[in-house]
Amino acid sequence: MKKKRYPVLYLQHGGGENETNWFWQAKLNFILDNLLAEEKAEEMIVVCNSGEVYRNGEKPTPMDFEALLMQDVIPFINNRFRVLTNPSHTAVAGLSRGAYQAFYIGLRQLGRFRSIGMFSGRTTVESMHQIGGTADHLPLLFDAEKMNDSLDLLFCSVGEQEEERATGI
Repeated sequence: MKKKRYPVLYLQHGGGENETNWFWQAKLNFILDNLLAEEKAEEMIVVCNSGEVYRNGEKPTPMDFEALLMQDVIPFINNRFRVLTNPSHTAVAGLSRGAYQAFYIGLRQLGRFRSIGMFSGRTTVESMHQIGGTADHLPLLFDAEKMNDSLDLLFCSVGEQEEERATGI
């Protein structure tokens, strides 16, 4: 009998939080259970990591997380769990600082993720530099053909009460 495989969502927490916040504060397990019961979501594996990556003697930066995710976490999950490994079944998303991480990594790793979600995250060049990233991935946003060919979903939400308005890049 062939065992079922599942899509995977790599879901990042916000600044000042940790990998447990999606469950303890956001009640992700209850939200997903209800969506499954209502047949509004499909079964999936959700991976919540600590977005804090520390190197000895260096100030940590959220952008160091890209190497950890791509080189360690994803191969570990793919090798140990029954996940669908193709990009159309692999998503990355996050809240606040985790949104920056998801957006940054998702655009830099087009071809590995077909869905990217940003919840209360900023996309400005300035905000990328503030968290240790570069803005080299932002020109992709202006290449509609490449974006449409590379992604099934790009979800960005920024409320009007955020520090920066969602008025541009």
